[in-house]
This record gives sequence, structure tokens and C-alpha cells, in this order.
Amino acid sequence: IMFCAFEDCNNLDKITDFLKTKVRKMDLDDADFNEEVTPKPEVEFKFERPDQVRADEGNRKERPERPERKERSERPRKEREPRKERVKKEVSPADEKMRSENNMRLKEFIIESTDPKMAKERAMLHFKLKDEELLDEKVLEEGKKKFVFFGSQNIKYRYRIKPFYRKILLPFYDDLFKKMDLNLKARVSYKSPQVKIFFSGKDAPLLEKNRYELKNSIEIISKLYLGQRLVLPRDLEFRFRIDRDREIDEAKLKGLVEEAKKSILEEGGSFTLKPMNPAERRICHQAISEDDKFESESMGDGRMKQIKISLVDA
Repeated sequence: IMFCAFEDCNNLDKITDFLKTKVRKMDLDDADFNEEVTPKPEVEFKFERPDQVRADEGNRKERPERPERKERSERPRKEREPRKERVKKEVSPADEKMRSENNMRLKEFIIESTDPKMAKERAMLHFKLKDEELLDEKVLEEGKKKFVFFGSQNIKYRYRIKPFYRKILLPFYDDLFKKMDLNLKARVSYKSPQVKIFFSGKDAPLLEKNRYELKNSIEIISKLYLGQRLVLPRDLEFRFRIDRDREIDEAKLKGLVEEAKKSILEEGGSFTLKPMNPAERRICHQAISEDDKFESESMGDGRMKQIKISLVDA
């Protein structure tokens, strides 16, 4: 039930036509309202005067005195029950063997076949691989031929994924960053016993936020992904780093070179560019070499060096 003002019902006919449903309306007059309304209920509060409170205090019974508290040293100490040691659940050798076998099923594929090509295709589908170079094949057992000199031979193959960390991780990261809508790139290198992974891109600062929360999550996912697909060496180490080098803007670098060449032609002498990394210097040297009037050389020590641009001596 809704109580509406007269103005709210002006468009009721149009609303009824739109809804195609009759909206019931009852007009109310003054006679429809009850004017005999009961008074508001009141709650009685008793307020005591100060002299009455003092009089009541004299009639109160005196409380018995509390016994003196004993000092901590005199109190009897309750002996605590010794903590129960947690009993580790023993895993039977059969259960442990079953776990290791289930784990290895994900990392290797064993098949018996008379057709090596078909066996390899089945292994590629099992591991969801597109590159055959990642597939490691080993013959476990060679069966007998159907006939003595000819006929197909049933062979037992075992397939595993080769530990080519770069080829395995780069497609994984490309797919992961695409699903996460992150502008990131990964660079992977391996030198026993370390796998080094560098992240770069516009969204690289996000990896450092909230105490490297996103970076740590990607590390855990990467290790789980590799651990489920490869038999990893025990001494293998992972190093995840954020590549803080600036993204190379080739057009911007070529613009700096053009400005430097213009300044040399107008004012003479030479022009020295700001320190750059090897990739940036290579782009600048290449741009300068395209103009026979100018020459360039790197100056300084270390990774970050400056480029000196000058006119070629006639």
C-alpha cells in the first residue's frame, strides 16, 4: 500500500496504458481519517534528591571486609600439563611410491608403438608442445618383429621435456601477461645452476608495489609450472629480477642525433650526447654512420658511456 499525494497520481492513466495493467486507486477524504488519536505514552522517571540519597546510605548494611590478598610468592602454583607433542603422520613406503609415480606421470610419457612418428605426435599432444626440439626421446625396450626378417617392430618409448628453460618459459610468460593485461616482457638466461629471469616494460613498477607482491606471485607460478613439467635438478636456483633499464625509443634517439648534427653545422665543434647503455649507443652510431659528413665515438668507462659526434676531417 502506498500513500501518494494528488500530484503523484496525475500521470497514473499514462502509466496504466504503458503497463497495460489496471492500477487500483482509492481517493481519500477527511472523513476517512480518525481524528481521535491516543496521547503519546509517557515514561515515569524517579529523581532522588541528594538529601534522600545520604539518608539511604545510613540504612545500608556494611559489607564484610575483604581478606587481604596474598602475594604471588605465597600463592600455590598450579602445575601445568606438559604440551602434547604433535605426532607426525607416518607415510607408508607404498603411499610415498604412489605419490612419486603420480608426479612422474605428469613429467614423462611412456608409449608402446610400431610407428615412431605416431608415438612422437602422441607425446606432443600429452605435453601440449608445438616445438619438437623440446621433446626428449628414449627407447626403453625393443620388441620382436612379427616375422624373422621383416615386419613392424613394437618399441617402448619414454618422452620427457628437455630443460630448455628459455623456450619453455617465454611462451608461458607471453600468454600469462596477455591474460593479466600487463605490458611486460620477460628475458630468460640459463647458466648452471642458475636460471635468471628479467622482467621489463611499462608495467614493471607494478611488480615492486605492496612489497613485491605481484613479483613474488609470478615467481611461485613459474616454479610450479616448471616443476610440473620438468625433472628439475636439486641444485637448480632461480633469480627473478626487474630490468630497470629505460625502454629504447628509437625515434627519440634518432631525433637527438639530428639535433646534435644541426647544432654542429650551425656552431661548429663537436657535440656530446648523454650517457647511454650499449643498445641505445648502437642505434645512435648506426644513425650517425648513415651520414658521411659525421663521425662518432664512445667516451667513458663502464656500461654507460657518452657519444661524441663531430664532423669528418676533409
